[in-house]
Amino acid sequence: MSRLLGGILGIYVVLLWILSGIMHLWTVWIAYKIFGIFMGGVAFFFPVISEAVIGFMGWRGSVFDSPYIQWLIVLVAAWVGYYAIGFIAAAVEDRQERKRYM
Repeated sequence: MSRLLGGILGIYVVLLWILSGIMHLWTVWIAYKIFGIFMGGVAFFFPVISEAVIGFMGWRGSVFDSPYIQWLIVLVAAWVGYYAIGFIAAAVEDRQERKRYM
């Protein structure tokens, strides 16, 4: 069971990294189009900060109507889910290790 879960989580994290990369390139493109080449470069080197700033600006403008905001929410929820599953799996594995040595 743990091998199956590990395989599924492995595929999940690869897809998550690919989607995060696409989201980051989209953020850089938006920053470049709105603010110019300098801010596009800054956005390229500071991904989390730039996504938060562009996301906040998009949120103020259109709340949930922007596809960027919708994908940002989905991506953040996917990362939170990944870490939650990781913490739960670590706790279960730790409990099984304790039972084995008792």
